[in-house]
Amino acid sequence: MHVEERHPADRADLGPGDLMVTVAGEPVVDAQTPPRRMFGEAFDVPLPLTTLRNGAVVDVIAHPVELRDDADR
Repeated sequence: MHVEERHPADRADLGPGDLMVTVAGEPVVDAQTPPRRMFGEAFDVPLPLTTLRNGAVVDVIAHPVELRDDADR
């Protein structure tokens, strides 16, 4: 997993090597599962994620936001 600084994944303390297992309680079955859950009505709403990190199950809460150009941050 690639994590951009100051983006929601970074703020949720996700990092390289984390493997997403569930998004909002829904199993991650392919690479498109997380993005499908992270836009539209999901903006600014807490989104529970379960990951595997170094063999341990880790639950975090992300807060998806609409991404803007770098000039807007």
